[in-house]
Amino acid sequence: MEARIYKPKRLRNGKRTIGRLYRARVKLTGDNKVRDIPLGVCDKQVAQQKLNKLIQELEHESAGLIPAKPERETAQSPLLDLVSEYVNELTILGRSADHLRHVRTRLHLLVRECRWTRLADVTPASFQSWRKEQTTKAPNGVPDMDEVRTDLEKAGIPFLDERGRRIDYHALRTTFITRLSTMKVHPRVAMELARHSDMRLTMKTYTDVGQLPLREVMDSLPGFGSDSRIDSRNLGPTGQTVSQPVTEKRELKTENTIANKGESHDLTAAVPVCHSEPESGGFGIRIPLSPPVFKSFPFVQMFGSGIVCINGTPNTASASLD
Repeated sequence: MEARIYKPKRLRNGKRTIGRLYRARVKLTGDNKVRDIPLGVCDKQVAQQKLNKLIQELEHESAGLIPAKPERETAQSPLLDLVSEYVNELTILGRSADHLRHVRTRLHLLVRECRWTRLADVTPASFQSWRKEQTTKAPNGVPDMDEVRTDLEKAGIPFLDERGRRIDYHALRTTFITRLSTMKVHPRVAMELARHSDMRLTMKTYTDVGQLPLREVMDSLPGFGSDSRIDSRNLGPTGQTVSQPVTEKRELKTENTIANKGESHDLTAAVPVCHSEPESGGFGIRIPLSPPVFKSFPFVQMFGSGIVCINGTPNTASASLD
Protein backbone atom coordinates (compact mmCIF):
# COMPACT_ATOMS: atom_id res chain seq x y z
CA MET A 1 0.00 0.00 0.00
CA GLU A 2 1.20 3.52 -0.80
CA ALA A 3 0.02 6.56 1.18
CA ARG A 4 1.65 9.95 1.63
CA ILE A 5 0.83 13.65 1.83
CA TYR A 6 2.51 16.37 -0.20
CA LYS A 7 2.20 19.95 -1.41
CA PRO A 8 2.05 20.23 -5.19
CA LYS A 9 4.89 22.06 -6.93
CA ARG A 10 4.62 23.94 -10.20
CA LEU A 11 6.50 26.43 -12.35
CA ARG A 12 5.08 29.94 -12.47
CA ASN A 13 6.85 32.72 -14.41
CA GLY A 14 9.98 30.58 -14.56
CA LYS A 15 10.09 30.03 -10.81
CA ARG A 16 9.25 26.86 -8.91
CA THR A 17 6.45 27.46 -6.42
CA ILE A 18 4.96 25.20 -3.76
CA GLY A 19 1.23 24.98 -3.17
CA ARG A 20 -0.34 26.08 0.09
CA LEU A 21 -2.73 23.12 0.66
CA TYR A 22 -1.83 19.47 1.16
CA ARG A 23 -2.90 16.62 -1.09
CA ALA A 24 -2.75 12.85 -0.61
CA ARG A 25 -1.58 10.08 -2.91
CA VAL A 26 -3.11 6.71 -1.97
CA LYS A 27 -2.84 3.28 -3.58
CA LEU A 28 -4.37 0.38 -1.67
CA THR A 29 -3.35 -3.23 -2.10
CA GLY A 30 -4.98 -4.53 -5.26
CA ASP A 31 -5.61 -1.09 -6.85
CA ASN A 32 -4.45 -0.54 -10.40
CA LYS A 33 -3.83 3.19 -10.15
CA VAL A 34 -2.87 5.80 -7.60
CA ARG A 35 -5.61 8.09 -6.25
CA ASP A 36 -4.77 11.78 -5.92
CA ILE A 37 -7.12 13.34 -3.34
CA PRO A 38 -7.17 16.99 -2.17
CA LEU A 39 -7.17 17.34 1.63
CA GLY A 40 -7.95 21.06 1.77
CA VAL A 41 -5.74 21.89 4.78
CA CYS A 42 -2.39 23.62 5.15
CA ASP A 43 -1.37 22.08 8.50
CA LYS A 44 0.76 18.97 8.12
CA GLN A 45 -0.52 17.21 11.26
CA VAL A 46 -4.15 17.78 10.29
CA ALA A 47 -3.38 16.55 6.77
CA GLN A 48 -1.83 13.37 8.20
CA GLN A 49 -4.90 12.75 10.37
CA LYS A 50 -7.23 13.19 7.37
CA LEU A 51 -5.04 10.79 5.40
CA ASN A 52 -5.32 8.13 8.11
CA LYS A 53 -9.10 8.54 8.21
CA LEU A 54 -9.27 8.40 4.41
CA ILE A 55 -7.27 5.14 4.35
CA GLN A 56 -9.64 3.62 6.90
CA GLU A 57 -12.74 4.60 4.85
CA LEU A 58 -11.25 3.23 1.64
CA GLU A 59 -10.42 -0.08 3.31
CA HIS A 60 -13.96 -0.34 4.71
CA GLU A 61 -15.42 0.41 1.27
CA SER A 62 -13.18 -2.22 -0.32
CA ALA A 63 -14.33 -4.78 2.25
CA GLY A 64 -18.00 -3.87 1.72
CA LEU A 65 -18.54 -2.68 5.29
CA ILE A 66 -19.82 0.75 4.24
CA PRO A 67 -21.24 2.17 0.98
CA ALA A 68 -19.08 4.16 -1.38
CA LYS A 69 -18.54 7.84 -0.64
CA PRO A 70 -20.85 9.12 -3.46
CA GLU A 71 -23.66 6.97 -2.08
CA ARG A 72 -23.07 8.24 1.45
CA GLU A 73 -23.13 11.83 0.24
CA THR A 74 -26.32 11.25 -1.76
CA ALA A 75 -27.99 9.68 1.27
CA GLN A 76 -27.43 12.90 3.21
CA SER A 77 -28.80 15.15 0.43
CA PRO A 78 -32.32 16.67 0.70
CA LEU A 79 -34.74 14.24 -0.89
CA LEU A 80 -36.72 16.88 -2.79
CA ASP A 81 -33.49 18.00 -4.47
CA LEU A 82 -32.96 14.45 -5.70
CA VAL A 83 -36.54 14.37 -7.00
CA SER A 84 -35.89 17.56 -8.97
CA GLU A 85 -32.74 16.06 -10.48
CA TYR A 86 -34.68 12.93 -11.48
CA VAL A 87 -37.39 15.01 -13.19
CA ASN A 88 -34.69 16.98 -15.03
CA GLU A 89 -33.21 13.72 -16.36
CA LEU A 90 -36.65 12.66 -17.59
CA THR A 91 -36.98 16.01 -19.34
CA ILE A 92 -33.66 15.46 -21.13
CA LEU A 93 -34.87 12.01 -22.22
CA GLY A 94 -37.84 13.67 -23.93
CA ARG A 95 -40.69 12.51 -21.70
CA SER A 96 -44.01 14.26 -22.19
CA ALA A 97 -45.12 17.17 -20.01
CA ASP A 98 -48.05 15.11 -18.69
CA HIS A 99 -45.70 12.32 -17.57
CA LEU A 100 -43.36 14.79 -15.88
CA ARG A 101 -46.27 16.38 -14.04
CA HIS A 102 -47.50 13.01 -12.75
CA VAL A 103 -44.02 11.98 -11.55
CA ARG A 104 -43.34 15.28 -9.80
CA THR A 105 -46.76 15.45 -8.09
CA ARG A 106 -46.80 11.86 -6.88
CA LEU A 107 -43.23 11.84 -5.57
CA HIS A 108 -43.75 15.10 -3.69
CA LEU A 109 -46.94 13.70 -2.17
CA LEU A 110 -45.18 10.47 -1.13
CA VAL A 111 -42.24 12.33 0.42
CA ARG A 112 -44.54 14.63 2.38
CA GLU A 113 -46.88 11.91 3.71
CA CYS A 114 -44.03 9.55 4.63
CA ARG A 115 -42.20 12.41 6.38
CA TRP A 116 -38.99 11.78 4.49
CA THR A 117 -36.39 14.53 4.39
CA ARG A 118 -33.26 12.75 3.20
CA LEU A 119 -32.61 9.64 1.15
CA ALA A 120 -31.39 7.86 4.28
CA ASP A 121 -34.93 8.16 5.68
CA VAL A 122 -36.37 6.04 2.86
CA THR A 123 -36.64 2.54 4.35
CA PRO A 124 -38.95 -0.41 3.68
CA ALA A 125 -40.39 -0.11 7.20
CA SER A 126 -41.36 3.54 6.74
CA PHE A 127 -42.98 2.83 3.38
CA GLN A 128 -44.98 -0.14 4.72
CA SER A 129 -46.14 2.00 7.65
CA TRP A 130 -47.44 4.57 5.19
CA ARG A 131 -49.22 1.85 3.17
CA LYS A 132 -51.10 0.67 6.25
CA GLU A 133 -52.44 4.17 6.78
CA GLN A 134 -53.97 4.20 3.28
CA THR A 135 -57.38 2.73 4.23
CA THR A 136 -59.55 4.90 1.98
CA LYS A 137 -60.77 3.69 -1.40
CA ALA A 138 -59.77 5.11 -4.71
CA PRO A 139 -61.26 8.48 -5.78
CA ASN A 140 -64.96 8.59 -6.73
CA GLY A 141 -65.62 5.37 -4.82
CA VAL A 142 -64.06 3.04 -7.39
CA PRO A 143 -63.77 -0.45 -5.82
CA ASP A 144 -60.48 -2.30 -5.70
CA MET A 145 -59.84 -5.50 -7.63
CA ASP A 146 -60.66 -7.74 -4.66
CA GLU A 147 -64.19 -6.35 -4.61
CA VAL A 148 -64.42 -6.65 -8.39
CA ARG A 149 -63.45 -10.32 -8.28
CA THR A 150 -65.98 -10.95 -5.51
CA ASP A 151 -68.74 -9.30 -7.54
CA LEU A 152 -67.79 -11.27 -10.66
CA GLU A 153 -67.90 -14.52 -8.70
CA LYS A 154 -71.36 -13.73 -7.32
CA ALA A 155 -72.60 -12.88 -10.82
CA GLY A 156 -71.19 -16.12 -12.25
CA ILE A 157 -68.79 -14.31 -14.59
CA PRO A 158 -65.32 -15.88 -14.89
CA PHE A 159 -62.40 -13.59 -14.19
CA LEU A 160 -60.47 -15.14 -17.12
CA ASP A 161 -62.08 -15.88 -20.48
CA GLU A 162 -61.25 -18.76 -22.84
CA ARG A 163 -58.38 -16.73 -24.34
CA GLY A 164 -56.79 -16.01 -20.96
CA ARG A 165 -57.83 -12.35 -20.88
CA ARG A 166 -58.60 -10.75 -17.52
CA ILE A 167 -61.68 -8.73 -16.64
CA ASP A 168 -60.05 -5.83 -14.84
CA TYR A 169 -59.76 -2.08 -15.19
CA HIS A 170 -57.54 -2.48 -18.25
CA ALA A 171 -60.29 -4.56 -19.88
CA LEU A 172 -62.75 -1.71 -19.26
CA ARG A 173 -60.32 0.70 -20.86
CA THR A 174 -59.94 -1.66 -23.86
CA THR A 175 -63.72 -1.81 -24.24
CA PHE A 176 -63.98 1.97 -24.09
CA ILE A 177 -61.29 2.61 -26.73
CA THR A 178 -62.58 -0.18 -28.99
CA ARG A 179 -66.07 1.35 -28.95
CA LEU A 180 -64.57 4.70 -29.88
CA SER A 181 -62.90 3.02 -32.87
CA THR A 182 -66.13 1.37 -34.01
CA MET A 183 -67.87 4.77 -33.77
CA LYS A 184 -65.26 6.17 -36.21
CA VAL A 185 -63.78 8.55 -33.63
CA HIS A 186 -60.49 10.07 -34.78
CA PRO A 187 -57.49 8.19 -33.29
CA ARG A 188 -56.01 11.43 -31.90
CA VAL A 189 -59.25 12.13 -30.03
CA ALA A 190 -59.32 8.56 -28.67
CA MET A 191 -55.72 8.90 -27.48
CA GLU A 192 -56.59 12.12 -25.64
CA LEU A 193 -59.67 10.57 -24.01
CA ALA A 194 -57.56 7.60 -22.87
CA ARG A 195 -54.93 10.03 -21.51
CA HIS A 196 -52.18 8.22 -23.37
CA SER A 197 -48.91 9.76 -24.51
CA ASP A 198 -48.30 7.31 -27.37
CA MET A 199 -50.66 6.53 -30.25
CA ARG A 200 -49.39 2.94 -30.43
CA LEU A 201 -50.59 2.30 -26.88
CA THR A 202 -54.09 3.42 -27.84
CA MET A 203 -54.42 1.83 -31.26
CA LYS A 204 -52.51 -1.43 -30.67
CA THR A 205 -52.58 -2.36 -26.99
CA TYR A 206 -56.02 -1.08 -25.96
CA THR A 207 -57.95 -1.78 -29.18
CA ASP A 208 -59.56 -5.19 -29.78
CA VAL A 209 -59.01 -5.85 -33.49
CA GLY A 210 -61.62 -8.63 -33.45
CA GLN A 211 -64.36 -6.10 -32.77
CA LEU A 212 -63.52 -3.80 -35.67
CA PRO A 213 -65.96 -3.85 -38.66
CA LEU A 214 -63.43 -5.11 -41.18
CA ARG A 215 -65.92 -7.03 -43.37
CA GLU A 216 -68.41 -4.18 -43.43
CA VAL A 217 -65.72 -1.78 -44.58
CA MET A 218 -64.66 -4.13 -47.40
CA ASP A 219 -68.29 -4.60 -48.51
CA SER A 220 -68.80 -0.84 -48.61
CA LEU A 221 -66.01 -0.30 -51.15
CA PRO A 222 -67.39 0.86 -54.56
CA GLY A 223 -67.22 -1.46 -57.57
CA PHE A 224 -65.55 -0.87 -60.94
CA GLY A 225 -68.80 -0.09 -62.87
CA SER A 226 -71.12 -2.12 -65.11
CA ASP A 227 -69.01 -1.71 -68.24
CA SER A 228 -66.21 -3.93 -66.99
CA ARG A 229 -65.38 -6.85 -69.28
CA ILE A 230 -64.64 -9.05 -66.28
CA ASP A 231 -67.16 -8.43 -63.51
CA SER A 232 -66.06 -10.80 -60.75
CA ARG A 233 -68.86 -9.76 -58.42
CA ASN A 234 -71.73 -10.80 -60.78
CA LEU A 235 -71.55 -14.59 -60.95
CA GLY A 236 -73.54 -16.92 -63.11
CA PRO A 237 -75.13 -20.20 -61.95
CA THR A 238 -71.87 -22.09 -62.40
CA GLY A 239 -69.30 -19.36 -61.91
CA GLN A 240 -68.53 -16.09 -63.60
CA THR A 241 -70.76 -14.85 -66.38
CA VAL A 242 -69.86 -16.66 -69.61
CA SER A 243 -68.65 -14.37 -72.41
CA GLN A 244 -70.92 -14.04 -75.44
CA PRO A 245 -70.04 -16.23 -78.46
CA VAL A 246 -68.77 -14.65 -81.70
CA THR A 247 -71.57 -14.67 -84.32
CA GLU A 248 -69.70 -12.98 -87.18
CA LYS A 249 -68.90 -15.39 -89.99
CA ARG A 250 -65.82 -15.04 -92.12
CA GLU A 251 -65.08 -17.00 -95.24
CA LEU A 252 -61.50 -18.03 -95.73
CA LYS A 253 -59.99 -18.84 -99.07
CA THR A 254 -58.21 -22.12 -98.65
CA GLU A 255 -57.61 -23.13 -102.22
CA ASN A 256 -53.97 -22.15 -101.84
CA THR A 257 -53.44 -24.04 -98.58
CA ILE A 258 -50.13 -25.83 -98.26
CA ALA A 259 -49.77 -29.31 -96.85
CA ASN A 260 -47.78 -30.29 -93.81
CA LYS A 261 -44.66 -32.27 -94.49
CA GLY A 262 -42.22 -33.98 -92.24
CA GLU A 263 -42.87 -35.77 -88.94
CA SER A 264 -46.33 -36.14 -87.31
CA HIS A 265 -48.11 -35.50 -90.59
CA ASP A 266 -51.25 -37.27 -89.38
CA LEU A 267 -51.38 -35.34 -86.08
CA THR A 268 -51.00 -31.75 -87.24
CA ALA A 269 -53.81 -30.03 -89.04
CA ALA A 270 -53.14 -28.12 -92.25
CA VAL A 271 -52.45 -24.42 -91.81
CA PRO A 272 -54.13 -22.14 -94.38
CA VAL A 273 -51.72 -19.59 -95.74
CA CYS A 274 -51.48 -17.09 -98.56
CA HIS A 275 -55.15 -16.01 -98.24
CA SER A 276 -55.98 -12.46 -99.09
CA GLU A 277 -57.66 -11.50 -95.82
CA PRO A 278 -56.94 -8.00 -94.48
CA GLU A 279 -55.38 -9.41 -91.29
CA SER A 280 -52.69 -11.20 -93.33
CA GLY A 281 -51.72 -8.12 -95.31
CA GLY A 282 -52.76 -9.64 -98.69
CA PHE A 283 -49.33 -11.11 -99.38
CA GLY A 284 -49.23 -14.17 -97.18
CA ILE A 285 -47.87 -14.40 -93.66
CA ARG A 286 -45.31 -11.71 -93.10
CA ILE A 287 -41.93 -12.37 -91.61
CA PRO A 288 -39.11 -9.85 -91.20
CA LEU A 289 -36.90 -9.48 -94.24
CA SER A 290 -33.22 -9.32 -93.47
CA PRO A 291 -31.20 -7.51 -96.12
CA PRO A 292 -29.33 -8.08 -98.30
CA VAL A 293 -30.77 -11.60 -98.87
CA PHE A 294 -34.20 -10.35 -100.01
CA LYS A 295 -32.94 -7.11 -101.46
CA SER A 296 -34.30 -7.86 -104.95
CA PHE A 297 -37.36 -9.85 -103.78
CA PRO A 298 -39.50 -7.52 -101.59
CA PHE A 299 -42.56 -9.82 -101.71
CA VAL A 300 -40.84 -13.17 -101.28
CA GLN A 301 -41.65 -15.22 -98.18
CA MET A 302 -39.95 -18.53 -97.28
CA PHE A 303 -41.55 -21.33 -95.34
CA GLY A 304 -40.47 -24.75 -94.11
CA SER A 305 -40.15 -27.70 -96.51
CA GLY A 306 -38.79 -25.45 -99.32
CA ILE A 307 -42.07 -23.71 -100.21
CA VAL A 308 -41.83 -20.12 -101.45
CA CYS A 309 -44.80 -17.77 -101.55
CA ILE A 310 -44.48 -15.03 -104.17
CA ASN A 311 -47.12 -12.29 -104.28
CA GLY A 312 -49.64 -14.41 -102.38
CA THR A 313 -49.15 -17.57 -104.57
CA PRO A 314 -47.28 -20.62 -103.24
CA ASN A 315 -44.53 -21.98 -105.41
CA THR A 316 -42.52 -25.14 -104.77
CA ALA A 317 -39.95 -24.35 -107.44
CA SER A 318 -36.54 -23.35 -106.33
CA ALA A 319 -35.73 -19.65 -106.53
CA SER A 320 -32.38 -18.05 -106.79
CA LEU A 321 -31.80 -15.43 -104.15
CA ASP A 322 -28.62 -14.01 -105.58
